[in-house]
Amino acid sequence: MPTVIGWANYGKLFLESQFYHSLKVTLIFTGAALALESSIGIGIAILLDREIRGKSVWRSLITIPMMLTPVIVGTMWYILFHQSIGPINYFLKVMGIIPPNWLGDRRIALFSIVAADVWQWTPFIFLLALSALQTVPKQLYDAAKIDGASGTQIYWYVSLPVIKATLLIAVLLRSMDALRIFDKIFVMTGGGPGVATESLSVFIYRTAFQFFKMGYAASMVVVFLIIVSFLYWRLMKLFKV
Repeated sequence: MPTVIGWANYGKLFLESQFYHSLKVTLIFTGAALALESSIGIGIAILLDREIRGKSVWRSLITIPMMLTPVIVGTMWYILFHQSIGPINYFLKVMGIIPPNWLGDRRIALFSIVAADVWQWTPFIFLLALSALQTVPKQLYDAAKIDGASGTQIYWYVSLPVIKATLLIAVLLRSMDALRIFDKIFVMTGGGPGVATESLSVFIYRTAFQFFKMGYAASMVVVFLIIVSFLYWRLMKLFKV
């Protein structure tokens, strides 16, 4: 019985710890960013997979955000979301809408950072999805059209099954980067308001270099590595990679 009570106390302490909170923030950020980047990136790739005017120009314009460093992107979106001088709030006021405090409201601050990340990294998913779509044999499209499939059905039942391996790799690569998010959070909110947007990377940085608890920071790195390794192992088994 003491052992059970002991483990229960450890579990309660973990759920109430700042490590757990930062881990939850990191996972929420990663899940939201990946869902939006994947859906938008694949959608744009499908649109530009067709013969349209100025396709090469659109491709170049879409990939520009990916060329910028995360610090620059964070600074840009910090200015855009600024409560007083931000262009977004200015246009909302012009339209008669009371603007929210994008980076100061703990309910929406994290998703404001997600928006900045989506703007920067959707082009990555778009490029891989488009390159994969262009390798799909045209004979498959012709056969589907002969069978009477609509455009949506062709992409859903023909294109996506063929390119799913490439899409999975793209999502895995993006998830590796999203799980260690630091730059944008540090620039845009510093982990605030309070600790609402404090990712695990930010928390580990503060623990190690502001509070000088190197041992605790190193322990969190090891635990995070174990958790992420387990998650990737489960995903690999789920998708039979």
